[in-house]
Amino acid sequence: MGQLQEFRCPQCEYQETVTGGMGFGMETVLVTISCRDCERLFDAVADQKSCEIHETEDAVEPTGLVCPKNAAHFISLWEREGPCPKCGTSMEAGQMDVCWD
Repeated sequence: MGQLQEFRCPQCEYQETVTGGMGFGMETVLVTISCRDCERLFDAVADQKSCEIHETEDAVEPTGLVCPKNAAHFISLWEREGPCPKCGTSMEAGQMDVCWD
């Protein structure tokens, strides 16, 4: 079961509710990405159409993800309490909002 959690930047007060990394449901995998161009966090759906999941020796690594606003935007994977996409300050985890399958 996947979970969505609120993350907030203590510096600029940007906030977003995302999985905070990879969230696994029954049939869907969500991957949190940071878009440098939009200066926002998004959860991208990782499925056969948008992303292949490759198991490496260390972890599961998603590929083929794009910004949902514009596929030409520069994105990177984002892990919980990572840098704010607006100002670069470490974001703080808040309350868990939603559990999904």
